This record gives sequence, structure tokens and C-alpha cells, in this order.
Amino acid sequence: MKIYLVRHGETVWNVENRIQGHLDSPVTGQGTRQITALCRDLTDKSIGLVVASPLGRSVTAAGQIASWLDSPLQLDPAFVERHFGDLEGKRIDELTEKERTHAAMVLSGTPGIRPQNGETPEEATRRVLTALSCLSVFEGNVCVVSHGHVIQSVISTLIDNNPENFDRYAHLNGAYSILACTEKGLAVEKWGMSTHLFSRRTPPGFDSL
Repeated sequence: MKIYLVRHGETVWNVENRIQGHLDSPVTGQGTRQITALCRDLTDKSIGLVVASPLGRSVTAAGQIASWLDSPLQLDPAFVERHFGDLEGKRIDELTEKERTHAAMVLSGTPGIRPQNGETPEEATRRVLTALSCLSVFEGNVCVVSHGHVIQSVISTLIDNNPENFDRYAHLNGAYSILACTEKGLAVEKWGMSTHLFSRRTPPGFDSL
């Protein structure tokens, strides 16, 4: 079976360059259009289940996808974003120089870096990988809606587990990766797929969204 690992649509805080983590902000009109385009790409992928982080921005995207695919939707807290602790809710350009340096290290995925009251990248990645592995019992393909940083961490870990390459695996809002569940475990088939975001076509039934 395959797992389609999706990043939610753009939010207000994404636009403001504000760190979200376990906090939330409204999805923008652009975010809705991104998931609209994604739905078309997922139409013929034999997806029988949509699983999402319970944070609002993921639930919004997952609800739209599940409705389009006519698939059941489940929420799983294991797929929430990495906890950025005291950095959450702060805009990057509002940080002091010292705070900005620390935030850059945190967001770079540098191993062992724990923001105050937050998670290390290893803890967040382990949490998501464990939950993804549990989906292998499902017979059909699964769409998982999660968040940018943890998706980036998972893909980076599965491909080469080299922190120096972390930045290259960033996902745009509404982009997705494809994981194959095999007897040997999870493997990345494709990552960061986003060509659907640049198409002007809109699936029937979504014109008013």
C-alpha cells in the first residue's frame, strides 16, 4: 500500500512568517485553492482512508480531501506539527538577534535542538514515523494530512538521514510525498510533488470554494 503524505494549505501565519507548531491560524483563500488543486491529483490514487492531525489547518484540508474522495476521515494526534515550545506564535522578524539565531537552528532540523518547552526533531520524527508504520495494516492507500516541518523531517530521515540535506526536503503548502509500505518498512517513492499547484484547472464542484 501507499501513503500520500500531504502538507495542509496555506494559513495566515504562514503568510506572516509566524511559527505555528501546536498553535493554529485560519486557512487563507490561497490555502483552500491549493487543496482544491490537490484533490484533482489524488482522484485516481485508490485512496480509501484520510487521516489527519487534529490541528484546525489540517482538519480543514483533510475534510476537503475526504469529501472529494468520498473517503472516511480519522484524526490522529501523532501527526501534529513538531512542538516549537516558547517560539510558537512568534513572527521571525519580531525576534531578537539571539532568538532569531536559536530559531534558525530549531527550524533547520539540527539534531538534539530542543526549543524551550518543545520537542527535538528526533522526538517529532519518531512520533510520526511510528504512526505511519501503523497504517500498513490498512489494505488500501491512505492519505495523511500533516505539517511542513515534520513531513520534511520524515522525508529527510527516510531518504538519507543527513541533517546537512534537511533543507532540500521542504514541502510547499498543498504539496505531497508518496511513501511505499513494504515488508522492509517505509520507503520514499516521490517527495515534494507540487506541479498540481500551478495548474489553472479546477475540479468540478469546487468552483465556489
